[in-house]
Amino acid sequence: MASKWAGDLSSSSHFYLNQGIEITMKITALASLSIKVIMLLLLSFQLRAQEIAISGFVVDRTISRFGKDFYQNFSVLWHEVPVSLTEGVNLVIKETVVPRSGTRLVIEIDHKIVYLTHFGRRNTIVKKQVEQAIYVVMEGLVRLNFNVQSDDFADSGY
Repeated sequence: MASKWAGDLSSSSHFYLNQGIEITMKITALASLSIKVIMLLLLSFQLRAQEIAISGFVVDRTISRFGKDFYQNFSVLWHEVPVSLTEGVNLVIKETVVPRSGTRLVIEIDHKIVYLTHFGRRNTIVKKQVEQAIYVVMEGLVRLNFNVQSDDFADSGY
């Protein structure tokens, strides 16, 4: 009888031993998978650290017909400006309705206002304001990119 119990014990311990090996193999596979997931996460964080700069956009945030006309004419002229001058620049054209007065139109570069104009409620000549805006925005670009080295220029920029 003792041999029967001994045989049963040895077969059950063999069964437990096989289960232990299977569990160890599963843990090893899970650890390997975890390491792969961690490596992928680290790689994705490295890719995010390298910023992808997209530039050359003129964003339309206008509301009225005058604003839409201004945006269309401005964007046509803006794309004729050499890329060497506009590289790395995104513009936002914003329009705000002013009750009883018309609209206020602003052009921003990097959240800095470089051009501001008003449209009355009646017909306004948009093309002249667009041409003026192109020149003012190009001058604003030069001012924003100008690296002030002298103490004389530090306060006023002039």
